[in-house]
Amino acid sequence: MAVQCRLSTPLLGFLWYIGTHASEVSPQSVSLTQRASGVEFAKHDGNPCDDEDDGWQCHDDAVVQCSGGATISHQFCEFYQDCQESVSSASCVEDACKDKADGFYCEDDHIVHCKGLKTVNTTACAFYQECKRDVANALNAHCREDTCVGKMDGQYCEDDHVVECQGQLTVHTSACGFNQECHDQDYPTPTASCYDDCFEKVDGSHRKQTGVVSCLGGQTQTFMACPFYQVASVGAGSVVSCQEDACDSKTDGWHCHGEHLVQCADFVTVDILACANFQTCSESALVSPPQCV
Repeated sequence: MAVQCRLSTPLLGFLWYIGTHASEVSPQSVSLTQRASGVEFAKHDGNPCDDEDDGWQCHDDAVVQCSGGATISHQFCEFYQDCQESVSSASCVEDACKDKADGFYCEDDHIVHCKGLKTVNTTACAFYQECKRDVANALNAHCREDTCVGKMDGQYCEDDHVVECQGQLTVHTSACGFNQECHDQDYPTPTASCYDDCFEKVDGSHRKQTGVVSCLGGQTQTFMACPFYQVASVGAGSVVSCQEDACDSKTDGWHCHGEHLVQCADFVTVDILACANFQTCSESALVSPPQCV
C-alpha cells in the first residue's frame, strides 16, 4: 500500500484542549488526534494520471509524472509560471514576463520584476493593498492602498484584521486571534474590534467551524479542532463534542474517507493514513483492501 503521510506540529487549539482536559483523554486517542491534526490535505483532489499515458504531463498548475495510471511525481509551478507540454515532457516555464520589456509589472497581487523575459524577483502586496501599474511609467508598478480608499477616517474589518484608516490610507493594522472575529459598525463613527467567539453566547459548548468551543461568561475557555474523521455534533444534554464520523457505519477494517485511509474497529477510527498529493483513495469490490492510487 503506497501512501505518503507527512506530519507536523499539532494545532494550537488541540494542545490547549489537552492541557485543560488531560484526565479526559486516553493516550491512544491523543496519539491518533495529534497525527490527524498534522496530516496535510492533498493540494489537488483525485488522480490526474488515471487513464493517462505514461510520462510527464501538465495538470492545472503542476507538472505530474504518470506511470501505469498512477501519479508518481509532481512539481507545482510558481504563480508567475505556466505548465507547458512538449512532445515527450512537460515543465514549468515563464509566463508573467515571457512577452514583457524589462521593468515591473502586476501579477496576482504581486509586483513582478522582469528582466530578459524572465521573472527575477517578486514582492507580495500587503492584504490591504493591491498592485497597480504606474500611470506615468508603463514599466513600473506599485502596491497601492485598497482597503481604505473611499472610506472616512476610522476602523474597519478586513481579512480578520482591524484596519485603521486615516486620510484614505491604512495607518495601522491588528490581527484578531484564532478565537476571535472582527466586527465593525458605521454609526456614529466607523469602529471595529476583535470580539471573542463566545461574545453574546450562553455558557457551554458550541460549534465553531470544524471544532468545539467552550464558553463561559462570554469568553473562550477551551477550543478543540475535530480531526478529519470526526464531526462536531450535539450529544446528550445539548453538549457539543467531536464525535465519530468516518467509521460510524463502517465494518471493521480499512476504508476510504475523502483522500485518507481510515482503519475502523467497532465503529471507531483507530488508525489513519493520508494519500499523497495527486493521489485518490480507491475503495471498491475490485480494490481490496482500499488504497491510494
